[in-house]
Amino acid sequence: MTQGISGASVTRKARASREVYSPGRIAWRKLRNNKLAMFGMIFLALLIIAVLLAPVLATHDRDAIEMFSMDKPPTEKFILGTDSIGRDVYSRLLYGGQISLGVGLAAVLLQVTIGVTLGAIAGYIGGAVDAIIMRLVDMILCFPFYVIAISMAAVFGGSAINIVIIIGVLSWTGVCRIVRAQVLSLRSREFTEAARALGLTPLEIIRSHMLPNCVSPIVVNATLGMASAILTEAGLSFLGMGVTPPQPSWGNMLSAAQNITALQHYWWQWLPPGLLVFMTVLCVNFLGDGMRDALDPRTRQAKE
Repeated sequence: MTQGISGASVTRKARASREVYSPGRIAWRKLRNNKLAMFGMIFLALLIIAVLLAPVLATHDRDAIEMFSMDKPPTEKFILGTDSIGRDVYSRLLYGGQISLGVGLAAVLLQVTIGVTLGAIAGYIGGAVDAIIMRLVDMILCFPFYVIAISMAAVFGGSAINIVIIIGVLSWTGVCRIVRAQVLSLRSREFTEAARALGLTPLEIIRSHMLPNCVSPIVVNATLGMASAILTEAGLSFLGMGVTPPQPSWGNMLSAAQNITALQHYWWQWLPPGLLVFMTVLCVNFLGDGMRDALDPRTRQAKE
């Protein structure tokens, strides 16, 4: 009887050792074992939930002014104090997170859409089309990013939509070059030749056979690009070229630091948004690094 139980246990262990995991499950296991990446994911999830529930969690109206509570430190009524015109800093932090995180996500979606489309076209078609697209990439990379971004914001005005367009239009070059390189390496592979022989159109080949093989670098680049977009929005808003008050964002809340009096005496007006920008960008980078390691087949093979 004991031998039968022992034999069954060995059989189950042998089956478990021979169990085949899908690439997605392997990547998740690696990501789950990365403590920094999981910390970043949990922090970002909680932050997104908090800003989405801003109407519920906020203790005051976003733009409500308390004339007799200007520059007040944190109290029981105002958890994080008030700003220079008596608005609740805590409530504006929650609503400002909607703008900062929303701008970062929308800008990344725009830059990925442009970069993936042009990169796939350049890599698959090649020739003159490839040369034109890559020269356009070189032209954009030649100009200082913040100089062009500030100039465009000054011309078109500061708003969340304009900032999304500016960041997306100026930041797609990295994704484009990555996708082009991947498509160039896949263009002469056997499955691509077989797809052509079956009569598939170039669009069908790119969509069904090439882009699925480019998902890993695109996801990693998009994750890290979101951190850059959040910092760009914060920088432009800090300079007065981004989201226009009274609509809050973490960047224009940080503009209080331009006042030396606020910097020295009213720390609650600029330290909380500064910490949120810092922690958000740090956690996005943690998550991006973890996803890069999890989706790398070489490290996966070495550790699994």
